[in-house]
Amino acid sequence: MRFIQWCANLFLPFGTDRGGMRVAVIGRKGGEFRQREWRLIAEAGHGPYIPAVVVRTLLRQLKQLPPGARACLAELTREQIEEAMSDLSVRTEIIESDRSPLFQSALGDNWSELPPCLQDFHSVQDIESFSGRARVERGKSLTARLISWLFRFPVGGNEIPLTVKVIRTSGGETWERSFAGHILRSFCAPAISSQCYQERFGLFNFELNLVVENNSMSMTVRRGWFLGLPIPEFLLPRSNSREYAEEGLFHFDITLSAPLGTGLIVRYCGHLTPDRLPAS
Repeated sequence: MRFIQWCANLFLPFGTDRGGMRVAVIGRKGGEFRQREWRLIAEAGHGPYIPAVVVRTLLRQLKQLPPGARACLAELTREQIEEAMSDLSVRTEIIESDRSPLFQSALGDNWSELPPCLQDFHSVQDIESFSGRARVERGKSLTARLISWLFRFPVGGNEIPLTVKVIRTSGGETWERSFAGHILRSFCAPAISSQCYQERFGLFNFELNLVVENNSMSMTVRRGWFLGLPIPEFLLPRSNSREYAEEGLFHFDITLSAPLGTGLIVRYCGHLTPDRLPAS
């Protein structure tokens, strides 16, 4: 035991007597996504007491607790737990912030014009997956084949099983598309320009303009960069892409054409439905 204590003391110069924790929950408030975060900071080396605070609180509430074995998640309130820490060097705070989806922030008032299935697809707050089928067409020119190889676009085919995983991060969203096991990954992030978002494929980054009309959303390439350097407009790919609702399902039709009028690069279209269980 003395040896373990001696080893622990070796690390004292590299730390402090301060500790902390945070708990964040995300939900809807007034129809908008909000994040509420509870933060705890423990000073004076009181952090190790925190795990036992719940037991301390339960002991103070024994007369009010009915007997019997059961889940105890709703037995205590946050206020009661904080009261049980009042004699410790601990402070807590609650911070509430906006958690609007990426595309809602980009579209502003136009967000409300999107069909429900499009809003649902673009409202991921953690990790969600969507499944469906796709048809892929690849360009035949040498330029199209080179660009398709560079960006790892899927090969051509009909009724290809498709899964799209959307991962929300602090900086944006990662989209991982699996065309029968062929992975096409990109990262979407906010753009400085309104009605736009940025999508990064490896070393390439593009800014796309969003237009909502007739219950659909179109996406066109506006600007691009390679390794942070601007790509001349005449070298940008041409995009004729849109998302739309059909019979209540999310549909997509993504078409990319090569610069300099050299024809189709790739087109993939199809539909997706959420993999989550329907709400009961």
